[in-house]
Amino acid sequence: MLLRAKLFPLFVCLAIFCLAVLALPANPASAVSSAAVTEWDLPYANSSPMGITAGPDGALWFTERLGNRIGRITTAGARSEWDLPYAGSQPYGITAGPDGAMWFAESAGNRIGRITTTGTILEWPLPYAGSIPSGITAGPDNAMWFAEYGGNRIGRAGIQYTFYFAEGYTGSNFNQWLMLQNPNPFPITAHVTYMYPDKPAIKRDYPIGPERRFTEYVNNVVGKDQSTSIEVTADAPFVAERPMYFNYNDAWTGGSCVVGATTPAQTWYFAEGYTGSNFNQWLTLQNPNPTPTWAHVTYMFPDKPPLKRDYPIDAERRYTVYVNSVVGSGESISMLVTSDAPIVAERPTYFNYNDAWTGGHCVVGATSPASTWYFAEGYTGSNFNQWLMLQNPNPFPTTAHVTYMFPDKPAIKRDYPIGSERRFTEYVNNVVGKDQSTSMLVTSDAPIVAERPTYFNYNDAWTGGHCVVGYTP
Repeated sequence: MLLRAKLFPLFVCLAIFCLAVLALPANPASAVSSAAVTEWDLPYANSSPMGITAGPDGALWFTERLGNRIGRITTAGARSEWDLPYAGSQPYGITAGPDGAMWFAESAGNRIGRITTTGTILEWPLPYAGSIPSGITAGPDNAMWFAEYGGNRIGRAGIQYTFYFAEGYTGSNFNQWLMLQNPNPFPITAHVTYMYPDKPAIKRDYPIGPERRFTEYVNNVVGKDQSTSIEVTADAPFVAERPMYFNYNDAWTGGSCVVGATTPAQTWYFAEGYTGSNFNQWLTLQNPNPTPTWAHVTYMFPDKPPLKRDYPIDAERRYTVYVNSVVGSGESISMLVTSDAPIVAERPTYFNYNDAWTGGHCVVGATSPASTWYFAEGYTGSNFNQWLMLQNPNPFPTTAHVTYMFPDKPAIKRDYPIGSERRFTEYVNNVVGKDQSTSMLVTSDAPIVAERPTYFNYNDAWTGGHCVVGYTP
């Protein structure tokens, strides 16, 4: 009886094993279907693709060791490539970081690199020569960890979360603020660098408690009559905004507020721009790099060739362009800003719209054109004037297709041809009629840039205006 009790569990295990074996197909290999292999050639011969991984944008990212490039391929096979700044870097491993960018190791360049999903590249040299960084991955501490094949070391690159503001002014009747949000359940410290046009930057550190907001009155930090740019970094995710309130030239009252740019870039686009009567337009440029660089600005018009200008920007400096002085009065313009090193660009505008509604707005530029733009807001009610500005930066014409959507009736569609390197303007009130609440979907045959300025006298009491770059997926 005792022997039977001891053998019973063994019989149960054998029975389960037999059932499992019976459940297997006759040919175990047939349980896996044959792999359907599809291949795509790279544009350049002998690129030597190495590591590949999924990115946060739904595409696959890979390194080209001998091609000295970072590549991207969609699941449909569309390919993009970006050259690395230094020849012979030999990128090897690549992985997605917790900051929404791709990180890679440069085995011969002795650097760790980062590329955003729009192609902006930053690089950091390792402390010791001959380290030969190879494999790289994101750690549980939100840092990047990598293996140094030649240095016999493991390396860690802490991710700095950063916001940039090219614009800032503390002149007469201008009040500038900096607002910081710490959404984390632990305290952080924000490190702020205030940059000027013609003198060294100053730095301040601000501790922020868990799930707290921090406020800095910038006028008190930098003093009166200062044109400034700001860089804010922290070791954990946070959010930064810059509200400004003003009485421009003691005449035009208003305010503006922007969320900072999260990375410098070598390309910035602005679809909107106007130097008409009682419109003052500016372009502010921030160079956060430790070396000087040049910005190259192309001013695009609706009906004439573009105008180009170059602007030198010292290391850790801010540069200001009064656009009215460049393009002249009464011009509708778009701008393309490129630079030799990554910078940040904003476009502040102050106005007395139709000699009646005063205010100002400020926009951080778009870093790339796109074929789809969305605008949820839009209103053509009494004393609301809504516009749609489209920029075609391509060397060939294209057509934009706009769908105007309403709360309670079918959408209407319009097509707008845009010449090469041109700006196009649509007065939305004339398209949809009065007293309409609208959203807009803008698509195009080639990538473009879209903005929506709106000017108003809200409830016949509060005048002003605002402008936004559209959302693109």
